[in-house]
Amino acid sequence: MNSEFNRSITVGDWCALLGVAPAALSKRCIEHIQTTQSDYRVLSPSEREAHVIHILKRLSSRGIARTTQENIAAFESGWDENVRLCETHGVSAETLKPKYVKEHGCIRYQRDYIAPLNPFLANALLEIAAGYYFKKYLDSTKSVYEYGCGTGRFVFQLSELYPEKPLVGLDWTRSSQKLLGLIGATGKPVSGLRFDMLAPDQNIKLDSGTGVVTIGALEQLGDRFGPFLDYLLSNRPEIVVHLEPIEDFYGDDTLCDCMGSLYHRQRKYLSGYLPALQALQQEGRIQIFESRRLCFGDPYHESSSCIVWKPLKTE
Repeated sequence: MNSEFNRSITVGDWCALLGVAPAALSKRCIEHIQTTQSDYRVLSPSEREAHVIHILKRLSSRGIARTTQENIAAFESGWDENVRLCETHGVSAETLKPKYVKEHGCIRYQRDYIAPLNPFLANALLEIAAGYYFKKYLDSTKSVYEYGCGTGRFVFQLSELYPEKPLVGLDWTRSSQKLLGLIGATGKPVSGLRFDMLAPDQNIKLDSGTGVVTIGALEQLGDRFGPFLDYLLSNRPEIVVHLEPIEDFYGDDTLCDCMGSLYHRQRKYLSGYLPALQALQQEGRIQIFESRRLCFGDPYHESSSCIVWKPLKTE
């Protein structure tokens, strides 16, 4: 451990974040945690103040929220860069990593800001969490569909975990489908479909036993998640696993939480989704298995709280 970065995120810390005992973690998950460089240090008061000022300046800048068309154009262009990387250097976790995955000298952890030795620690934590929830909830599924899959990096992660399971990535950009084709061309059981969560294609049906995943995808829907939620309810997947920004989990008693909530609202990220699911559960239409704040994220917000649920058969 670097003497300056005198803390690290241990297996025990992960158990606390996930609310489980060590025995609940797979050997693969434990190895992932132990091999991830997670040393960090607490910010000094002046560093913390400087970081908050940086966020406030970003929040006050123009163009922090994008229109739907601006989003499509930005993602189309970004994924095209990954297409070129994959075509030149081959398909890998590295070439599929989106350009928005950036180095950060300060990230969010346990409702405060920390300085990590590894500048990509926020992304590494997300990959660990994704691997844990994949293993916990998708083992018994016959296939997995990831909606809003982007570059397909989590479809690729799923293919490493389930080399024989059919995997489908769905996204509204054409460049995403190119990337999924490149992944599939390596021999992995991966395919892609074009899909707009704002206007779901009802012709795309889910077979019995299908698992559904979204990771940082619903955030772009804001309060317009209704059509996609109706689509899931009508298709009745075996399980739905979300790792998404959920504003409802923030408190109002820490600066870090208040800043995260403010950023979430300014970006017009996902709004009202958890209360909608809770109302459906009260009506007996779905069952929520897990609703958990994971307490880590990039410098601006927590992008990967966990919600797991399934539709119930109704008369």
